[in-house]
Amino acid sequence: MGAGGKKIFLVEDMFYKQNNLIDSVTAAADGSFIFKKMLSEPAIYVLGVKGGPKVDNRFIVDGLLTTIHGNADSITILRVSGSKEDILFKRVLHGFNAQKTMDGFKKAIDSAIANKNLTEAKRLQDRSANWTLTSLKDSIVNFIANNKGTLVSAICLVQIKNALTAEDYKNYLKLVQSGSAGPSIIAYLQKPGRSFGPKEGDIAIGFSQPDLNGNPVDLNSCKGKYVLIDFWASWCAPCRLEHPNLINSYTKFKDKGFTIISVSLDSSKENWQKAVAQDGLPWTNVSDLTSMDNYVAKIYGIQSLPANYLIDPQGKIIAKNLRDTDLNKKLIEIFQQK
Repeated sequence: MGAGGKKIFLVEDMFYKQNNLIDSVTAAADGSFIFKKMLSEPAIYVLGVKGGPKVDNRFIVDGLLTTIHGNADSITILRVSGSKEDILFKRVLHGFNAQKTMDGFKKAIDSAIANKNLTEAKRLQDRSANWTLTSLKDSIVNFIANNKGTLVSAICLVQIKNALTAEDYKNYLKLVQSGSAGPSIIAYLQKPGRSFGPKEGDIAIGFSQPDLNGNPVDLNSCKGKYVLIDFWASWCAPCRLEHPNLINSYTKFKDKGFTIISVSLDSSKENWQKAVAQDGLPWTNVSDLTSMDNYVAKIYGIQSLPANYLIDPQGKIIAKNLRDTDLNKKLIEIFQQK
């Protein structure tokens, strides 16, 4: 409804690769439209309206015919029929009775950060992560066993992979492989070490994101310098405990050819801006305000925070996840050789 004459976009939104425009059509006067393109495998998609806001209305298409009902003015809410995978997907999104517990942790963490008690906030976040990996683990592995071979079971396996032993992971991967989850997500799950994103020696992936004033910042603008791409969020206590170390290194080496681009995985500009001011971050700060769906975080394989990549003046990645005094030591090593 309300989409008459408007351009409608169908975009693939699998978390391990760049969003991919699949098709676009102009809706008829009554708002109806049909995408006729055949899809090669089940996948997560989002629907967008040209000129409308970016929305998260993810759904799964798995068969020859999927019907979508919605309103162009509130496209976040869609009714999807014809996709068995989407039914499972919605069950997982709303399932496991986790929301109340997670909300409790989030409220306590937010309170600790507001009171600048970052040590307590980190302790609570560690407890929250441990709860997620233990209390939810049993529910998720049962879901995988009962829905083996589905795309949703593969997505679930991604969520708990770090909580499984190598042997358990291998066994659950076999269950996922037993059906028609699709070759791309199977290939993702089969990558050695279950660690994704660029590695040392790779050329850093280019990107552009808006800064706090909405101005686009391109990674290429820092070419010729050593650049730390730092991933963080205002709600991440360990990230904010790292900031004094980053400030120390930045102050020492900024005049020697070192800089930082911090990519925030916040969804609230107010919280992001407030944290930058509170922590006194003097370098470039960017974000697309999509939380863990941040495009840069996706292409760099970020699955937990804090995380960072150190890039040399030629754009090559020379180190990853430098914590505490490690960044300072690495920069001393670099600039003593110059």
